[in-house]
Amino acid sequence: MAKAATATGRVKRLESSSDRNTWNRDIPTSLRAFHRADRGLRQRPDRNLPMEMELPHVVAERGSAVRTATNRLLCETTLAPDGSIVIIEDAGAKGISGTYVHPEIAPAPESVHQALWVHTMSVHECDVVGRHVYVRVLSGSDTGGLGDLAFDGYLNIASGLMAIGERRNPDRQLLVGPPGVTHVSVFVANDIEAVCFDDSDVSYPTSGPSEITLLLHGDTWHTRRVNDRL
Repeated sequence: MAKAATATGRVKRLESSSDRNTWNRDIPTSLRAFHRADRGLRQRPDRNLPMEMELPHVVAERGSAVRTATNRLLCETTLAPDGSIVIIEDAGAKGISGTYVHPEIAPAPESVHQALWVHTMSVHECDVVGRHVYVRVLSGSDTGGLGDLAFDGYLNIASGLMAIGERRNPDRQLLVGPPGVTHVSVFVANDIEAVCFDDSDVSYPTSGPSEITLLLHGDTWHTRRVNDRL
């Protein structure tokens, strides 16, 4: 494993024509356009434009006709996981425990959850493949084509300030909305087939998803991009 930690990584790409055409891994992560037609994204957001202007009015789904989009894109970013989780929590709460979110593990039975710890590929795997976990947040009700459902339930955001990412993460996102309990769904996907090493034929699958979509049911949330330590 010591050798793996210092090796230069490369991604073994998925072989579908859609992925080849819409996800160019030869572009550095900071410059990628995130062209994912099957995910409902046509271009990387211009951070100088209001978020509600960025979601295309129509999206294409693989193997189906074009449909009208009903979700609004609030934000998208890439985040380094905290170990192998991405945290979704109330930014105003401290010292709370989270519910582990994994598509193959039933969540804790609480009717209302205080925080979500979404399982992803590890921070070491991010270093090897040269990219972080892609996260986008939508508001609306359309669940089609968003990935595998990992969580559907209620999250208590008592402060009205929802945080995506842990407190020390410089790419942390804050979403402003009504204080109280909100209905959320978490979808996960993985566009990395395997992690390979340049000096050998050794490869292995990632330990978790490389993409997260958070759907906030309803249309009352908006985004405030900050880099502070709330």
